[in-house]
Amino acid sequence: MFFVGSLVRFDREQYTWKSDSSQLLRAGQLRLGSNLFHIGVLGVIGAILLVQRRLGDVRILRHSSPMDIFILLLLMAQLGLGLLTIPVSLQHMDGAEMIKLVEWAQHIWTFRGGAADFLADVSILFKLHLFSGLTVFLIFPFTRLVHIWSGFAAIGYLTRAYQLVRAR
Repeated sequence: MFFVGSLVRFDREQYTWKSDSSQLLRAGQLRLGSNLFHIGVLGVIGAILLVQRRLGDVRILRHSSPMDIFILLLLMAQLGLGLLTIPVSLQHMDGAEMIKLVEWAQHIWTFRGGAADFLADVSILFKLHLFSGLTVFLIFPFTRLVHIWSGFAAIGYLTRAYQLVRAR
């Protein structure tokens, strides 16, 4: 769904393949929140600012699609669940829980059966974190997150031929 859905959307709805910036509606907090969100590790701080901005400003909220709000809240939930797994992980310093999760991921990515068996006795927090993460991949093609793929096109921009710009 992640890859094929993205390709179908690009093929059928190219003009919806954009980030739909709300910068024109209110520029404050966008630069800081967006940069922190895109950096990743500081994503929690950035995501909090972006959620507050999107839900706290009536103009921006009115111009937001339901999917904009849903994916932002889902990403916040995913970040929160990930942070909640830290204390659980600290209770298993031998790495046994992580080995189960690695085995699960290997079975998923190599299309081998029995992947669910590795998750049978792990904490519910890990299961919820995995579920919400997979949900992000499932709905990805139907959100504005598809603009991530455009970053790969930037490589072509670096190797393109020079443009001739004529002076008036």
